[in-house]
Amino acid sequence: MSDFERIYKLVMLGDEAVGKTSLILQHTEHRFAESYKMTIGTDISAKVVETGAKGAKTKTKVYLIIWDIGGQEKYRILRESYLRGASGGLLVFDLTNKASFNHVLDWAEEVEKFVGSKIPMVLLGNKEDLSSKRVVTKEDGEKLAGDLEIEYLETSAKSSKNVDVSFDKIVKLILKKS
Repeated sequence: MSDFERIYKLVMLGDEAVGKTSLILQHTEHRFAESYKMTIGTDISAKVVETGAKGAKTKTKVYLIIWDIGGQEKYRILRESYLRGASGGLLVFDLTNKASFNHVLDWAEEVEKFVGSKIPMVLLGNKEDLSSKRVVTKEDGEKLAGDLEIEYLETSAKSSKNVDVSFDKIVKLILKKS
């Protein structure tokens, strides 16, 4: 018998250097790497997570396959195959980079185009720990999430703020839909 009840493919989307890989590393290994290593095409990670409704006596064990999709424009041609079969997505932008925030709608459009249906997504404003360099307000993030009809969280891969919360939230949304 397996150690999990369900398997889901989760895609991490956003411009390069917004912290997608760091969020995954913090969630799966509870560590932060100071040096930046660009994702070439895609990286795949996995983790078994347990989640359940608030107050529920039982939890569901989910095998989460996390696709870290490179944000560089040159990998755009590969995204259709990377996005195919996704059960949910985390849209990530950098709170210190307005351009990454402005591209969120493009990423959301790609998901809808290539997945063929609306999948559960959560918008993450990452690098919350760099408050002195912040250029995107919480209100802007909340408004964009409202326009996309998805939830919004601010995270820090470095301090781990809301990292596990964001993965738990997307898994619950996926379970609710399936």
